[in-house]
Amino acid sequence: MKILAVECSAGPASAAIVENGRILCQSSVNVKITHSQPLMPMVKGLLDNGIHPPTMYFPLIVEEALMVEPTETESKETLDEAVEVLRKLYEIAETDAEQLHQAPVTTPVTRMDEVGAARHPYLRYEWQD
Repeated sequence: MKILAVECSAGPASAAIVENGRILCQSSVNVKITHSQPLMPMVKGLLDNGIHPPTMYFPLIVEEALMVEPTETESKETLDEAVEVLRKLYEIAETDAEQLHQAPVTTPVTRMDEVGAARHPYLRYEWQD
């Protein structure tokens, strides 16, 4: 089984594909983004680049962690494309963080007011007969 391992809890971020304990390929980027810049805008930026965002905030013991679990059917080209998109998003986060805070802008539903939704949840559902 191939595993895509991503480490982004500090400035240097790394991604590697591992199979049976052996590193097949590895890529690292050193940027000045840390936990002080939340991961949520970057994940929403993935949507603008046609990538479904992975599970967020897992494991719970690492703040702003991003768990990526591609299936065995993902090609190396697809994984390389995902790494390039992540690199691009890191660059945007470093140079123009506000651009990421607007994401997603290319999807049918754009950025929602998450604070408003949390403070004033709409919890009513009407059953249709």
